[in-house]
Amino acid sequence: MNRGTIIIIALLGFFIAVSCTPVQRISVEDQRRGLLMLEGENIYRNKGFYKETKSHKQHIKKLKANKRRYARR
Repeated sequence: MNRGTIIIIALLGFFIAVSCTPVQRISVEDQRRGLLMLEGENIYRNKGFYKETKSHKQHIKKLKANKRRYARR
């Protein structure tokens, strides 16, 4: 075998190996679904579905108590 055939066989082997490896391509639908999930999560956050454990009322009460506690008399 001469040099040309060896190069051709090597190239064929390379292309076969490359074509057999799974290519991670995201379809447009999957992309949209992911974006919608992110968008939905942000909407939930903004509308207050993820609420803090302590309410605002408790926070105000604590501030008032501290005012009374540390007031100069």
